[in-house]
Amino acid sequence: MAGKKLELDETGRAVAENITRIRTARGLNYTELSKNLMRLHRDITPLAVRRIEEGQRRVDVDDLMAIAAALNVSPAALLMPRATRTDELVQTTAMAEPATAERVWDWVAGEQPLVPYGDLSGNDQWVEFAHASWPAWRVREMYDQMYQGAVEEARREGRDLAKEVAALEARDDHGDD
Repeated sequence: MAGKKLELDETGRAVAENITRIRTARGLNYTELSKNLMRLHRDITPLAVRRIEEGQRRVDVDDLMAIAAALNVSPAALLMPRATRTDELVQTTAMAEPATAERVWDWVAGEQPLVPYGDLSGNDQWVEFAHASWPAWRVREMYDQMYQGAVEEARREGRDLAKEVAALEARDDHGDD
């Protein structure tokens, strides 16, 4: 009985094309990539690598991580549709319409939301995205860097931060409390 033909969507095709492009650029053949994957405890045969590149085998998330490591690239590099300019329109799975390569990369890399979410806008949209997308330690690190930058800027301007904090604490407006 013949099986159903595998149909890859945009992201599946991008992954297959990127694996081929990067493997070739690294000077690896199917067997060498397969051996690199075996060293990473991921059993993907040379035939399976070829089938992935030809769009005849899907890549699951475990495969994606291992292949990225074996090729010494970020998993995002495999997911991102190929583009040569930031303003080039690209398409990924589940996008209603194409977006610029820069916008898609920022989303894949976890830097910006791809599309608006909920009732939030502007910086609130980005903050919500960062909190939902990044590990907690990365969010804390980002806030610490922003705080240190603000402190340094205030010092360069000769502002007395202790007085500013005291003035804020003395204000009648304390939010919801």
